[in-house]
Amino acid sequence: MITALAVLTTAVAGAASLALAFKSIKGLQSAGKRMAKDLQLMEKAVREQYPELVPFTTDEIKLFSFAIREKIPPGRRKPFLTGLLSNIYQEPLVAFAIKTYARSPYKHLVYARTDRHEFSYRKGKKGGVEVAIDDYLIGFCDLKSYRLLKPDGQTPYLSARPAPGNMMTFYSQNKELASLNLRPEEGNPNPRVFTFVSPMTEKELTLLLAFTIYYILSRDREISLHA
Repeated sequence: MITALAVLTTAVAGAASLALAFKSIKGLQSAGKRMAKDLQLMEKAVREQYPELVPFTTDEIKLFSFAIREKIPPGRRKPFLTGLLSNIYQEPLVAFAIKTYARSPYKHLVYARTDRHEFSYRKGKKGGVEVAIDDYLIGFCDLKSYRLLKPDGQTPYLSARPAPGNMMTFYSQNKELASLNLRPEEGNPNPRVFTFVSPMTEKELTLLLAFTIYYILSRDREISLHA
């Protein structure tokens, strides 16, 4: 399962496969019919609403912005929030949908896509955020410790260390990948997420995005992923 991440393809698997991916780690709740249906509806809505996204390359990560655009709240026809994450030029890089649950083992479900990959997140009511990339459940997102973890919940794909200037620098094993800005520039409508980015592989970029997309969304008070 995890070794497949090393050969990530440009083809997306579809929300139905993402729903099945949540059954891949022993002990996790299965997606269930309701959540699987929600994922399918979210994927369809996101693709119809935002059909064109700027290619998310290793160069584009340098321009990634904290700004969240076009937030559309839930309604009768679409019971989930949708929106865009963009670069500093307000070009769309990531389209997303979020649904919250009152009666479920999970607090919320997040679906996001770039031009070449799909990401899905489930936050349990006991804490812990499960992460799927395309049709593989890769592990967990640990916002408190700034880590992306493997299915054992302990071994990191990515970990971060404090750096000067209110930064957290991410590492893959001992390779420095990027420095996350913990305090975006006040008054800047499109502040950069990273102040430094090193050359990285497709796998490293995708793993970094898996953490960063959820991190950006978690900072928004209206979205309230911490609730």
